[in-house]
Amino acid sequence: MPEVIARIVDPPGARFDGLARSFGDQFGLFAGYFLPHAQARDDTLARRYAASRAALAAARVVLASDRVLFRGMKYQREQVLSAASGGAVVVEALERLVDGAGVDDARRVAGLLSAIGLTVTVDDPMLGRFIVENELSWFTGALPPDAR
Repeated sequence: MPEVIARIVDPPGARFDGLARSFGDQFGLFAGYFLPHAQARDDTLARRYAASRAALAAARVVLASDRVLFRGMKYQREQVLSAASGGAVVVEALERLVDGAGVDDARRVAGLLSAIGLTVTVDDPMLGRFIVENELSWFTGALPPDAR
């Protein structure tokens, strides 16, 4: 039993690398695909949804890149604030993305994360991986990134 607990508390780095990549792709999809379309249609609800999902995915990129176990939504802000790649500047940018819900806000987040060495994109959303990992998870039986 102690070995099982150790693996839960300290999962292998490859797990975090995969999560960082998956959440980076989620950021790209919500910030680079859904958000611009919602903004172009002046659809406030879709814009806010896409911006919120993009911000949450970006936060998860920070945590996964720093090998930090996600404790849940209630703790996410605190975790990003204290993460080595996070901090107040990152949290501020994520909050601005949610509040402004615009493509420029998403580009600011992408630029900030890229500047600290984290891979996210707005211009090349990974629709294929998102569909396989999220939309087809019911079919493949694999857990979507949010549940890993």
